[in-house]
Amino acid sequence: MSRKKQLITIAGSFAVAGGIGYFMQNGEVSASLAETTPVSAEAEAISTSSLLPETPVDPVEIDKSEGVQIAAVQTVAAVEVPEEDIAPKATVAELACETTLTATPTVAAMVTLDLDAPCQKNVRATIHHQGMHFTQLTDVDGKFKIDVPALAEAAIFIVAFPNGEGAVANTTVTSMSFYDRVVLQWKGSEGFDIHAREFGADYGAKGHVWSEAVGDVDDAVTGSGGFMVNLGDQTAPDPLLAQIYSFPTAVSSQTGEVDLTVEAEITTTNCGRALSAETMQVIGGNDATIHALEIEMPDCDASGGFLVLNNMFENLKLAQN
Repeated sequence: MSRKKQLITIAGSFAVAGGIGYFMQNGEVSASLAETTPVSAEAEAISTSSLLPETPVDPVEIDKSEGVQIAAVQTVAAVEVPEEDIAPKATVAELACETTLTATPTVAAMVTLDLDAPCQKNVRATIHHQGMHFTQLTDVDGKFKIDVPALAEAAIFIVAFPNGEGAVANTTVTSMSFYDRVVLQWKGSEGFDIHAREFGADYGAKGHVWSEAVGDVDDAVTGSGGFMVNLGDQTAPDPLLAQIYSFPTAVSSQTGEVDLTVEAEITTTNCGRALSAETMQVIGGNDATIHALEIEMPDCDASGGFLVLNNMFENLKLAQN
């Protein structure tokens, strides 16, 4: 998508859920966002066990007539265990189909998800994490390995398959509080994009971070810039997609502001339609705030232009550290 395409003015009205403001090249409309709702996730592990009843034991007399020491022997009465209390033995097939998901923290408050599902080959999977969700396809061996920005220090990840099976993994991301994150997620290839312009950067210049200029994780580690991660497999039918922009606010090497907007390209497939999306924002590792977005796209004679949405996120105000 070329940024050389001109933003255009579209006549007419647009409905945006939550009072989200938008502007085109020659005009601007703004409104307050709907009241945000903190979202958190937690998991509870439950363990169960059963104990056999105690049975009295009678002593056995020891025969010393031959002068041989015979060890005392105890007998225990047999105890009947109800059949339903006996755990069934896993079959070879069940063991061969065991699904495992591991979550390993890495740099920049990221987590590497590693799936091994031998009986889920070339299958669509949905990954859920703290309200974010996206589509991932397994490979010919039923595996995938991806890096996901964490949205909570106590991070829980769920992978779900169409047949109802799945797996859960959790980990602790100790560096989460150093990063601010914004998430845009939607279904289908609708042409949405987060644009982050760091410290007054112009479109196309250094410091303009978006899906075609994603920045560098190494810059985030040193506090000099943010980065973008695109999640979701667009080759899947009706994929769930997500974009996540991260900035190391707590260790920023600069002072200023990161301007955050959402843009939607007007195409022949989405023109004249209502589009839906959702945004999430996580500040300093706190619970995410979520907004739903619904917007009526301009008529198809505006194809090739861009709709720019303001007030979807709070701009990031940074002090040098």
